[in-house]
Order: sequence, then structure tokens, then C-alpha cells
Amino acid sequence: MQHMRGRNNGQEELCEILVPQLRERGNYSLQFVQGSFKQVRVQDLFVHRSLVVEMAQVLVTFKVFPTEVSINLDNLEKLIKKEVSPDRVEKEPVAFGLVVLKVSKIIPDKGGLIDALENQIRSIKGVGEVEVIEVTRTI
Repeated sequence: MQHMRGRNNGQEELCEILVPQLRERGNYSLQFVQGSFKQVRVQDLFVHRSLVVEMAQVLVTFKVFPTEVSINLDNLEKLIKKEVSPDRVEKEPVAFGLVVLKVSKIIPDKGGLIDALENQIRSIKGVGEVEVIEVTRTI
């Protein structure tokens, strides 16, 4: 809970409101509190100290197809790990001996980053096709 000064109907008063996503900084600590005690309009809010608000993150999962069935997936996995530093890589059989890699990575929820990551994976030698199969917001 963070104490902030806000205006309610033109009168300035001290309010206790929910301030999510704040980190411990300096000699004071902020704790996450469920719910809020009072509503304050954002345009009437005065913050005594600066706030650090972090951008949300998303978990993106790609299905990576090799250029050929006979390609060594262990070597391809090493190349992907070296280039992209994914959070997780899994092998998934598709059909008739074809195995694909499911590559998952947590990235900031910012425009263009998913496409850039997809192009980075696609540029790796041995990667045939790349498909985004899941994008989910992290908590």
C-alpha cells in the first residue's frame, strides 16, 4: 500500500490506493495489497516520489520446422539456444518421422518484438519454417 495525495471534489487529502508492480527501492519497501481502499482519478493524483512501472511481458511459443527431415535436431536446438536464448525448447513429433521444435521465450509486450524474434529464428541455418502458435501474457 502506498500513501498518495489526491484531490477528491477539489479537496486535497491523503489516500491509500493500490499501486501494483512496484519494486523495493532505497530504504523503503512497498508491498502488494489486494484491492483498493479509495478510488482516485488519475488526473487528480499527485505522487510524492517517482514510480517505476514495468511493461508487461508475454510468453511466445514458436513451432520451428527444420529444412529437411534428416537434419540433426540436437544441433539445430543448440544453434537456436545460442542465437535466441529461449526459456524452453521441446521436441514434438508431427507425422511420418517429422519432428519440430517448440521454442518458448518471454519478451516485453512491445510492438514488433514478436516479428523480430520470428525473423531471427528464421535466419538460423537449418530452420525451414517458423510459426507462432501461442502468445500469452505472463503474471
